Amino acid sequence: MKEATRQFYLQAMGVTLWYPRQALPGAAPSPDLDFSTDEPAVTPSAAGVVADVPAAAPVVPPAPQPDRRPQAPREVPVARAPDLSGLMRETADPPQQAPEAAPAATVPKAARLEASAPEPIPSISIYCALWIGHRYAVLADLDPQVSIELQQKLIRNLLRALGDDGQNLTHPIRFHQVRWPVFANPLIPGNGVDGLKVVLGSLLPAEDEHAWIVLGEESGRVIDAGVAQPRHLWLREDFRPADMAADSQLKRRLWLRIQEQQGAVS
Repeated sequence: MKEATRQFYLQAMGVTLWYPRQALPGAAPSPDLDFSTDEPAVTPSAAGVVADVPAAAPVVPPAPQPDRRPQAPREVPVARAPDLSGLMRETADPPQQAPEAAPAATVPKAARLEASAPEPIPSISIYCALWIGHRYAVLADLDPQVSIELQQKLIRNLLRALGDDGQNLTHPIRFHQVRWPVFANPLIPGNGVDGLKVVLGSLLPAEDEHAWIVLGEESGRVIDAGVAQPRHLWLREDFRPADMAADSQLKRRLWLRIQEQQGAVS
């Protein structure tokens, strides 16, 4: 790069130029700087010569010449006589039309979908608890919004009022919680009604001689579906222990039903 060009760019960028007046001790010798410009100066004589030279005319390409070679004669299509053989055949012997086939019986779309749809897999969703004492067993719905200890205390008080307090070490009250189904997908093996039946069957004693008390709608559906089959269904109500904790009238209603059942047995 010429030194004049370099100075121009450096000044445009705001860089201050300086040159040492004397050689610095120990510094390499400075290169010879070329201060000439990129374009040579034009003298007046040369400018006059250039001005006298006329501008060159634009070059026009020659026009294309027509092709004068002899061409082969084009074929003229010859008109053909119309084929009347088909028309004559139609006039002489018209073809017989085949009889239309009877339309096939159509099956409604809803019926086809009903036939092809797989049978729904029975499933039960329940969150309940099972109390098994010496003479009584209670199957009741649990409310996850209410304390489990409070609901368990209500059922234990009920069993104590029936004389089955669980103080006997030989027959303590067993408490089990059941949440079903285990998985949200009902297609998983063992996640249906049969699996729940196996789970509840494993919690019950081999010889079930208990008087059963069923509290809650979900527990009632378990009994109706045959998942749990107590031998002695003693009492059944649609309200839950959590409902009794919120409404004392339900506790009184349950106690009156128990007294009626005890009177009927005696």
